[in-house]
Amino acid sequence: MRGSSQDRDLLAKLTAQLQALPPDQQRGFLELQWPLRPQFPLCNRFFANAFDIGNEPDTTPEGAVFLYAAQFNHSCIPSAYWVWDCHIERLTVYAIADIPKGEEIFINYTPLDSTPEERTDTLKNVYGFTCSCPVCSSEALSQKREERRVAADRLHTRLEALEFEGGRREKNWIKAPPGSEKDPLPTILGLIEVYEHAGFPTLALATLYGQASSCYFWRGQSHEERKYKAKQHAVTTCCIGREAAERLIKGR
Repeated sequence: MRGSSQDRDLLAKLTAQLQALPPDQQRGFLELQWPLRPQFPLCNRFFANAFDIGNEPDTTPEGAVFLYAAQFNHSCIPSAYWVWDCHIERLTVYAIADIPKGEEIFINYTPLDSTPEERTDTLKNVYGFTCSCPVCSSEALSQKREERRVAADRLHTRLEALEFEGGRREKNWIKAPPGSEKDPLPTILGLIEVYEHAGFPTLALATLYGQASSCYFWRGQSHEERKYKAKQHAVTTCCIGREAAERLIKGR
């Protein structure tokens, strides 16, 4: 089932899609949780369980419900990463950590760079629960995560200032002379360190590996270039699979 909050006839569209499903899938959808606004059961059950599939440029925001994937619970330290591949019209969930047999699989419902307050508000107001994952239930872990987030924000601001000049992207920012004020490599490596300490791979980390590889390429340091290129490929593949990773890295 798929739809957009911008659909004027969303209720009719979802009703038609639900009625077109086989009886067992209809039952499966109607058993999904929908904790908020009970006066709108169909639409709110949909939005409480939908995944974003409208993330391609110039597309209308759209969500879709997948009965199996909708049953994964949230953790701020996820063991799996989901991705919608528009080329094959399929949502796939990839393990990004070793998951022992019989252990629950967790995904992340909130942006990984959100503040504790933003994360708590989203989980409470959209999904109707308070997170009790190890990060949220441990003050020490929560503090360390917040310190990493603040450090990442500071470094991202610095990197963006190097990448964009006067509101426009600087075409050759990655080629700035080593050791100069505009050299992006120290900031990129600082961000990599922060992201690696998080303990699980993300596409943001893969992007940083790619940027580091490009910096080393223009410095003629082929060993470091290949090392970070391999890391970029490994993390991207871990998160979104081999074929999608190859398309993304090649810019297709």
